[in-house]
Amino acid sequence: MSKNNKTESQATDSQSEPVNVRIRYDSMETLFASQFIVNASREELILNLSPGYIAEPGTNDRLLPIQSRVALTPQGAARLVATLNKVLRETYGAKPAEEAADAPDKAD
Repeated sequence: MSKNNKTESQATDSQSEPVNVRIRYDSMETLFASQFIVNASREELILNLSPGYIAEPGTNDRLLPIQSRVALTPQGAARLVATLNKVLRETYGAKPAEEAADAPDKAD
């Protein structure tokens, strides 16, 4: 199996046999994001990702450049939160997102 194709899991439809799900990384770019802006409606959540604030030369303003945007359904957002909580707990022993969201950012 090449590094661009990976079997992630076996999905099971309630009316059919298990199906292998493979992931293919066609055009992947890694961007660092430390700031997030979230816009939500009943149908979707838009997650705007930024590497952080940069100073505007000659002013006292700061600019937050948005480098990437992800659109999610509410169900997809809930799965993302659950997955991130699981990874944080298993990898770092971190608190769930609900508790960690209130914790102060160490970079501030």
